[in-house]
Amino acid sequence: MTAEDVAAQLARERALKQAEKMEMVGRLTGAIAQQFNELLTTILARTAALAPSLSSNRDLDALRDTAQRGAELAQRLLGFSRHRTLDLQPL
Repeated sequence: MTAEDVAAQLARERALKQAEKMEMVGRLTGAIAQQFNELLTTILARTAALAPSLSSNRDLDALRDTAQRGAELAQRLLGFSRHRTLDLQPL
């Protein structure tokens, strides 16, 4: 085995370790995003249920809008966890 062979093998091992790390980050991101999305779904459902009983409530509207932005972020994170690119735009 030559020095070039050893260097190539080390490069492959480093690339494999990096790929494994990214896979774990993706899985963790997906798990967190799913749980976060479940919480936001509950919040959105409850705000929708409350809306008809209130004539006009800016606080409820703000809560719904914030939860919707959070749900959009969770969807972006889920996309990242499925190996899509993560577009970090302000919400």
